[in-house]
Amino acid sequence: MSTMGRSLACVTVALGLCAAAAAAQQPEGRYVTVTTFSLPLGPAGDTVMMYVDSVMVPTSRVNPNIASFRLGRHAWGTNGGHAAFFYEYTSWSAINADCGAPCQQWEAANRPAAGTPRADLWRAMEAAFLRAYSGHLDQIYFVSGRRMR
Repeated sequence: MSTMGRSLACVTVALGLCAAAAAAQQPEGRYVTVTTFSLPLGPAGDTVMMYVDSVMVPTSRVNPNIASFRLGRHAWGTNGGHAAFFYEYTSWSAINADCGAPCQQWEAANRPAAGTPRADLWRAMEAAFLRAYSGHLDQIYFVSGRRMR
């Protein structure tokens, strides 16, 4: 094989290795999950949001897999009865990763003892949330680092 042939072969192998390494690397950016659901109007919607504020927000704060989160209630526009959860993750695997000890410790410290009025309220809030959440929609987006601030 000529010198030029060996050089081309080396370049081809090097490019192939670089391409394989680039494909194996996780792209720079974040994954964002967006979950929306219909929020009941009136006291039922308030009960759902009590659960969100009492359970969803605190557990999202302690979950080490979540880079950032926003939980919003509709303020204006065509989807008047919606709530939306926006969670940001540093990797695809973090989306379904178990929260583990931080969430278990939070629940152990905050779940009310059975048979108490507070436990009854907790169950009522949870039931209202699960009814509203049962028709939720999920989307997962990848946001390139070039498109983030």
